[in-house]
Amino acid sequence: MARVPRATVDAFTRGINGLSQQARDMLAARLAQIDIADVSASAPEVVAVMEEYCGAAVRNVEALANRFYRMARMQALGVDNYDPDASSGRVPEATEEATRAILQRAVDGDVDGCIEQLLQRIDYEIKRGAGTTVINAGMSDPIKPRYARVPTGAETCEFCIMLASRGFVYHSETSAGMLNHWHANCDCRVVPGFGKNPQVDGYDPDEWYAMYEDLGTQERQRLIRERKKLANNS
Repeated sequence: MARVPRATVDAFTRGINGLSQQARDMLAARLAQIDIADVSASAPEVVAVMEEYCGAAVRNVEALANRFYRMARMQALGVDNYDPDASSGRVPEATEEATRAILQRAVDGDVDGCIEQLLQRIDYEIKRGAGTTVINAGMSDPIKPRYARVPTGAETCEFCIMLASRGFVYHSETSAGMLNHWHANCDCRVVPGFGKNPQVDGYDPDEWYAMYEDLGTQERQRLIRERKKLANNS
């Protein structure tokens, strides 16, 4: 039985959250030096700062995610014969677009809200970078693992509950793209599964499916529609 220890997944989450906290603290200190209220003058600098800090943070989490993938694979299979060097596929233009949209809050007079959203953006990019790097590491792996969304935090959003309820079913590049749901402050991890019956200690898809069933028919139908959109856009 190819099993990934829960401790490995939890350590990955702690590492991601540590990188995120450090990045947010550094970004907050840098943004405090900019007069964001004067949006027309500050926008180019804010865009440049966001690219600098988000780019560096994602590169750090890519390295962490590659180490996690290698460790999970080694623990599940008992062999250490693959050293991934995957990237997250981060698109800098997406950061700029998001930053300019967030700056509209400052235009509307909500500077504090603008700064908070910028800090959430770097957290989002880190969480997304961690997940997509793990997926991309598997795409280059001759073993071609499947993936599951494994919750590790105290709270789990409804979409993540749906993904977690399906177990290790995401395997091709297209189906893995259906895991492409990310949000700030998310502690759900994309975990590779190896062998015929991959498992993660403490993760039971049936328990998450029961939670999914408890959401109610209308909510489940909404989530199914969202999942289909992801599949079509993969």
